[in-house]
Amino acid sequence: MKIVFDLTTPKQTRFFSVLGKLLEARGHTIFNMSREYYEMNRLEKMLGLKVDRLGKHGGRDRADKLKASIDRTEKIYHYFREVEPDLLITLSSPEASRVAFGLGVPIACFNDIPEAVAVGRLAVPLATRLFIPACVPDFEFLKLGAKSLYVYNSLDPCLWLEGMKKDSGVLVSLGVDPEKKLVVFRDEELFASYLSEAHGSKVIEAVRVLKAKHPGWQFVYLPRYVNACDTGMNVIVPRDVIDSAQLLAHADLFLGGGGSMNIESAYFGVPTINCRPLWCYYEKYLMVNGLTVKPDPLTVDRIVERSEDMMGTDNRAAAKAFFDNIKFPTDRIIMELESMGAK
Repeated sequence: MKIVFDLTTPKQTRFFSVLGKLLEARGHTIFNMSREYYEMNRLEKMLGLKVDRLGKHGGRDRADKLKASIDRTEKIYHYFREVEPDLLITLSSPEASRVAFGLGVPIACFNDIPEAVAVGRLAVPLATRLFIPACVPDFEFLKLGAKSLYVYNSLDPCLWLEGMKKDSGVLVSLGVDPEKKLVVFRDEELFASYLSEAHGSKVIEAVRVLKAKHPGWQFVYLPRYVNACDTGMNVIVPRDVIDSAQLLAHADLFLGGGGSMNIESAYFGVPTINCRPLWCYYEKYLMVNGLTVKPDPLTVDRIVERSEDMMGTDNRAAAKAFFDNIKFPTDRIIMELESMGAK
């Protein structure tokens, strides 16, 4: 069976690299599509993935997003005509879903954030089967036009985190002193359509304050966009691709402006402050279970206050107990994917 994965974000690259290798080990031929996107392309290199880059990220402007989508859709059309896949696996890619639907290729679509309405409305109705975590109510996806749901009691990052062993090599490569407090921070998804009204990064502004107040703390910045790398602060910014999950496993505090890294950080019991200017179900799920917090109101002052309160706390026991109960159902999902492509 020939299977195409569409890797359009770092989270998908992590998630689908594992699924792809598992399916390849079972005798399937795997094709990875990608696009020009600074952080994701670096991650592809680190993971040693062979990818075909088709198109680019459209940036923040709606017209630019549309133009990039049209261009990428055409490129994917020609790619599908050449590959002739038996199955598309995507995390709600509008372009890949449109092409697969038009050519009659079954679509296995993963989605854990119905709050991203624009993408959901374009991709979810076209999915042959939609794979969703149980912490998100199914009616949210039915409203977006889902036809067939596969619900699993886990969170997507569990697939690549389970069994991972901590390795301090990442600290050495960055010149981080293991004896000093380590704060890792990541900016918000300011180019995402569902955050198009956001202005500036509260995460970066909060770090400016914390760095001034706590000169003994170390700060490592994991930038989301190439043009965001220069914060004007003396912080550590990895020059080469690194394993961010390994870095988070060693952090004393994480300020997260997105979603998947918040889950990674919580997985290791690291004090995690959710700074995303958007409420979503899986983040509420983590908060209800005491694994992350979100300042209310979400202001720079409150982020700073919560950071100082949480620095030095240890949540490892609670994290282990929680994540041990939501193991990723890898074997069952692999079998479901195989059955979709065989029809």
